[in-house]
Amino acid sequence: MSQICGICGNQDNNTPIVAREMMIGTRIQFDYFSCGNCGCLQIQNPPSNLDYFYPNTYYSFNQKLLTKNSKLQKWVAYQRTNYALFNKGIVGAILHSIHANPVLRLISKTKIKHTAKVLDVGCGNGNILYAMAHAGMKNLKGIDPYIKESIQYDNGLVIEKKELAEELPGWDLIMLHHVLEHMDHQVEQMKLIYEKLNNDGICLIRIPTVSSYAWEKYQTNWVSLDAPRHFYLHSKKSFELLVDNSGFRIVHIEFDSTDFQFWGSEQYCNNIPLMDESSYLVNPQNSMFSSEQIADFVLLAKRLNQSKNGDQFVAYLKKK
Repeated sequence: MSQICGICGNQDNNTPIVAREMMIGTRIQFDYFSCGNCGCLQIQNPPSNLDYFYPNTYYSFNQKLLTKNSKLQKWVAYQRTNYALFNKGIVGAILHSIHANPVLRLISKTKIKHTAKVLDVGCGNGNILYAMAHAGMKNLKGIDPYIKESIQYDNGLVIEKKELAEELPGWDLIMLHHVLEHMDHQVEQMKLIYEKLNNDGICLIRIPTVSSYAWEKYQTNWVSLDAPRHFYLHSKKSFELLVDNSGFRIVHIEFDSTDFQFWGSEQYCNNIPLMDESSYLVNPQNSMFSSEQIADFVLLAKRLNQSKNGDQFVAYLKKK
């Protein structure tokens, strides 16, 4: 069967790769290939029963929200979130220094305003948007085709079960937090984002990348390969091609990888699924790692980010 790159169309010198499903732990094997031209790692034949690989226990459907927190906890969260997004409040700055929210800080670099219209694509239960709403933002919406049903929160936030193609245009900020890698037909999807985004708007994309130390070290045991949920694992070159071919330009790229790239991959090397009872994610006290090892992983991730060799990055895009 031919291996045609979905990003650059190349068919020559592609390298076949077999990857296991290891998040749930089915260990089912899937055929991938690495493009000989742009370096993008991609699945050859996505499974027809994809919903099976997004069970109700999937992490993005079960992110912790503030809905059941006390008034004091919500006040603390407001102060911290308001600082994280808008750099406002001494109390929030202190709280954020104690317990940071790195995702909101990445969003703040778009120079976001309280009145901005924000669409979060593939948002799961909407935990990021919920935090943004808690900071006083009103024009927020999330969409995700894999959630069980649409969600209406008490604070007015709506998360709809729908595809990107069904959404209306007019957004100031469109976010995809570790979502693009789950999408097929990526040029078409990026062109849809282009259509939905206002002319002076920003698209924020966070993705894993094979242009990284973790991919080079772990190969098919790299935790962020995540077969078969991840269709495309971009190299820097393939991502730049995708952006250019869909009418965008890259304003800034920042690496934001974490210790997950190490302990997750080391577990896979030892045949331990991410959701296993002995996984560091599920039961850190009974995992294979000491606190010293985790601390070392955290430091290594920081160094790799500084050298632009971490296994994930955030890209800020604008229309050409």
